[in-house]
Amino acid sequence: MSANVNQLGFNITEEKLQVVELNYTGNDCYLEIIDEEFFEELLTEEIKEAKFIYILQNAFNEIILRNSINSKKVSISLPLSFFKTFEIPAEQNLTDTDFNKYLEWEFSKLFPGLVKDNFSIQSYVTNSDRNNFDLNAFVYIISKSTLKMIHKFCVRNNLLLKNIDNTHIASSIFLTLNQPNEKQLSVFVDNHRVSLILYSDSKFLYYKQKEQKSISEIPLLAKDIYDEIKERFLQTDDIKSFTLFGNIYSDKLKNELEQTLGLTAQTVNPFEQLKTTDDFSDNKFYEENPLKFSSATGMALRLTS
Repeated sequence: MSANVNQLGFNITEEKLQVVELNYTGNDCYLEIIDEEFFEELLTEEIKEAKFIYILQNAFNEIILRNSINSKKVSISLPLSFFKTFEIPAEQNLTDTDFNKYLEWEFSKLFPGLVKDNFSIQSYVTNSDRNNFDLNAFVYIISKSTLKMIHKFCVRNNLLLKNIDNTHIASSIFLTLNQPNEKQLSVFVDNHRVSLILYSDSKFLYYKQKEQKSISEIPLLAKDIYDEIKERFLQTDDIKSFTLFGNIYSDKLKNELEQTLGLTAQTVNPFEQLKTTDDFSDNKFYEENPLKFSSATGMALRLTS
């Protein structure tokens, strides 16, 4: 990569905008910006376009008043609640055309009140390691109107939008970058959802999310999903730990998840391998709970891949 190339990663939650800017100088990667700003009110898909962009713009304005952003390229992660997900079997010999027809049929049955053409659909086809012929597709759906609003916000701010993704997948780059030869369990918690992803040899193997109405529900919902994983993938004895990501974190929650799942919790510092300037240690977000910036950092790193 050429010298002095800056990359932006945004993570948009229902409550705030998080921004990470990285600067690539030669072979070194430096943290330039870590910042966040809370919205004036909750940001949801149901908000009309003008207000959606207004809320997002006001938060961004506060961030750029405090920081000099140099990058024009940005990748953005969005909250779990913005995505609908489901799983369908995928036969090995199924053509792309037949698979798409089957996906459309499943969509119509699962969401009879929705028009498929109004949504952007991304599927991940994965092998079960129990049986090489047991293929499944995990499907993510997001409203095209949401993508349109994000794009308009970027155009208004002279930003070139490169990627949009689920906040959990954005965080999990810190697992898959290491390319381990083992199963890895990733747990993501935010104010409205808990989701689990199982990786095997750094490959996507299983995903599920559930809505939570209070923090006290999180451990049990995570256990419900983990029990499904153990039932599906009988050989789970090699899973000894899970990596915890998300915007909600406390020692109490970590301990309760460990006790409920019967696994050891690990956390990732997304800034650990990144260089900083001498005065960067004054940034409170660098020292205080860097875990919550894993999605924004993951999206900034993705631009280099």
